[in-house]
Amino acid sequence: MKTTLQKLPLPLILAFLFTNFIFGQAGFNNTFIVLNINNSGNTYYDLNAATSNADFQNANLGSFCVGNTSGIVFKGAEHNVYRCGSCDLTATAIHYSIYPAGNPNNTFSSVSIGYQSGFTNGCGGEDQRWSDISATTDLLSGLAPGNYVLEVYSDAATTCNGTVYASNSGSNYKATFTVTGYVTYYADNDGDGFGNNSSQSSCTGAPAGYVTNNSDCNDNQLQYVDADADGYGSNTLAACGVNNNSDCNDNQLQYLDADGDTFGANILVACGVTNNFDCNDNQFQYLDADGDGYGSTTKVACGVTNNLDCNDNQLQYLDADGDGFGANITVACGVFNNSDCNDNQLQYLDADADGYGSNTIVACGVTNHTDCNDNQLQYLDADGDTFRANITVACGVLNNFDCNDNQYQYLDADGDGYGSNIKVACGVTNNSDCNDNQLQYLDADADGFGANITVACGVTNNSDCNDNQLQYLDADSDGYGSNTIVACGVHNNIDCNDSQLQYLDADGDGFGANITVACGVINNSDCNDNQLQYLDADFDGYGSTTIVACGVHNNIDCNDNQLQYLDADADGFGANITVACGVTNNSDCNDNQLQYLDADADGYGSNTTVACGVTNNIDCNDSQLQYLDADGDSFGANITVACGVTNNFDCNDNQLQYLDADSDGYGSNTTVACGVTNHIDCNDSQLQYLDSDGDGFGQILP
Repeated sequence: MKTTLQKLPLPLILAFLFTNFIFGQAGFNNTFIVLNINNSGNTYYDLNAATSNADFQNANLGSFCVGNTSGIVFKGAEHNVYRCGSCDLTATAIHYSIYPAGNPNNTFSSVSIGYQSGFTNGCGGEDQRWSDISATTDLLSGLAPGNYVLEVYSDAATTCNGTVYASNSGSNYKATFTVTGYVTYYADNDGDGFGNNSSQSSCTGAPAGYVTNNSDCNDNQLQYVDADADGYGSNTLAACGVNNNSDCNDNQLQYLDADGDTFGANILVACGVTNNFDCNDNQFQYLDADGDGYGSTTKVACGVTNNLDCNDNQLQYLDADGDGFGANITVACGVFNNSDCNDNQLQYLDADADGYGSNTIVACGVTNHTDCNDNQLQYLDADGDTFRANITVACGVLNNFDCNDNQYQYLDADGDGYGSNIKVACGVTNNSDCNDNQLQYLDADADGFGANITVACGVTNNSDCNDNQLQYLDADSDGYGSNTIVACGVHNNIDCNDSQLQYLDADGDGFGANITVACGVINNSDCNDNQLQYLDADFDGYGSTTIVACGVHNNIDCNDNQLQYLDADADGFGANITVACGVTNNSDCNDNQLQYLDADADGYGSNTTVACGVTNNIDCNDSQLQYLDADGDSFGANITVACGVTNNFDCNDNQLQYLDADSDGYGSNTTVACGVTNHIDCNDSQLQYLDSDGDGFGQILP
C-alpha cells in the first residue's frame, strides 16, 4: 500500500510564515479508511485524498452472505495532518455508521487513531502521520439481508482551533454493500423450471440445475399444459400435465377429419378440425340444393356422395339429341326445360311451311333443315343464274322469269356482242367483256395504245400508229427513245436522258465530241475525244492531273502552278531549261557542276553550295583568308591556301625563326615570325660572355 504525507505548497508556506508562526494552525492533509474484504488483505480507500488508491466515496464494496464473518472487516484508518506555529494536535479519530439504504441515522461508532511519526514542515511545525490498522471489527455482524450504506468521517482535536474535520464538506463519505440471505433451491432434473423435493441452500443464487419450487409431478419427464383436457398438450411446460406437446390448439378441442372435408367425426385428436358433425367421415358429402340426387362441388357435413350436378340450384333435364330442348327426365347435367317433342331426333323450324326446315332448331318442327330461306318461297334455278322456273324447291331463286333456264344469259350494255359478268334473265350467252360500259380496242403490242379493232378486253383508245411494235418517246429528237411508251414515237428506248442531248465521250474524260449518242455526256467541248487532255496552267508543256476538254496530253507536271527548271547537279539551283519536275529557280551558272560559296574570295570554296561560285569545297575557313605555313611555325607566308594560318608575316617560311631577345645573334626556343635561324642561347634574356678559364668571370670579346 502506498501512502504519502502531503506537504504544504511553497506559496502557502510563505503566506502563512508570519501569521502561523505567531498564532498557529492545524488540520488534515489527507485521510484513508482501511478495510479487509473477504480476507483479501488490507485495502486503503481514499477519503479526504486523491491517490492511486480506490475512492471510498460512492464505492460498491460487494455482496455478502448473511452471517459472513470475514466479508467486511474494519481494520482502522490513517490520518496525515499538519500543525503550524504553536498549535498542536492532541488526538484523531475515525467515525463510521452502518444503516439500511434509504434510511440513514446519526449513530456513529468512533475509533481513535494514534500518532506514528512526523517531520518538520515550513510553517514552524510538523507534518504528522497518525495511523492504526489493528482493529478486527466485523461490520456485517448482526445485519439482516438487504442493501446498506457505510458512512464515515474523521476529526482531530487541536490546541488552537478546537476540533477539525475531514468530512467531505459535511456530507461525509459513503459506500454501499449488500447482504444476501440463504434461499432453499430444489433439483430440476428435466430442466423444465419445476423442481423435485431434493434441495440445498445458497445465498449466492440458484446452483446449476436447481429452481425455487418443488412442484414437479414427474421430474424425469417433461409435462405440458393440456388446457382443453383432450390428452394432448401445448408447448407450455407445466409442473403437472401431459407428457406430449402435440396439440395444435390447446384452447379448443380438435376432431378427426379422416376424409379431409373440414367436417370432423366425434373423435378427439391433437390436430384436426373444430367441429364433430360429419355424418360419414370416411366419404365426402356434397350439397344437393335442388334435391335431384346430384351434388354440387360444395362439401357439407351431411349430403350426397357425388358432386356431378352442373347446376345445383336448378333441375337439369336429359337432352339426348343435343338440341337444347330436354325430355322429362332429370339428370346431373342437362338443359333447364323438358319441352322436346322428340328427344331422339332434331326438329327444325319451317316458317314458310314449304316442308323444308331452316337451321333453327326447335322443340317441335320438321326433321330436315334444307331450306335456304325459310322466310320466303324458293324456285328452281336449273342454270344457276338466279332467274327461276316456276317450280318450288328448298333452295332456289325468288323469281320465275328466266328466258332460258338451261343456259346463262349475260348483260351486253355496250352492244359489242360481249357480255359482262352480270347475269340477266335475257341477254347474250358469253360474259367475256372486261368493261361492258366502254368499247375495248385490240392492243397487240400491249403498250396501252389500241388499234381500230374492237375486242372483249383491250384498251379504251385506238391511237396506236403501229400496234405491232412498241413506240418510245424521243423528247430531245436525237433518234433515241426514253422508257416512256407512247402511241407514236421511235422504236428504241436506249436514251439515258431524253430531256437533254448526249454526246460521245470516247476517252471517258467527261468532255464530249460533237457526236450525239444515246448515253454520253452533256457537252461537246472535247478538242480531242480520242486522247485525254490535261490542264497546263503554267504553259510549260507539262500537264497536271486535272483533266480538261483542251490541254496537253501528259500529266507529269509536279507543280502546274509554277515553272520547274532542270537541276542536273541537284544543288537546288536550276538551269534555264523547263522540265515537268525540278526546282523553281533558274539561277545556276553551271548546272553540270556543283558550285561552292567562296566568301573570302581566295579561290577555295566552303561546303555551302550556291548557284554561282567555285568548283571546290576545300576551304577550311571560308570566313577568313588562310596563308601557307610551310615551316609549321604558325606564321604564314603571303601565299593564300585553302587551309593554313590566318597571318602572312613570316620573314622566311622555308626556315624556322627564333626569338633573339638580347640581340646576341643566338636565339631562344621560342619561334617567331622573324628572328635568327638558331635556338642555342642558354639565356636569351641576358647576354652571355666567354669564360675561357672557367673562373666565373667572362671576357668581352673584341
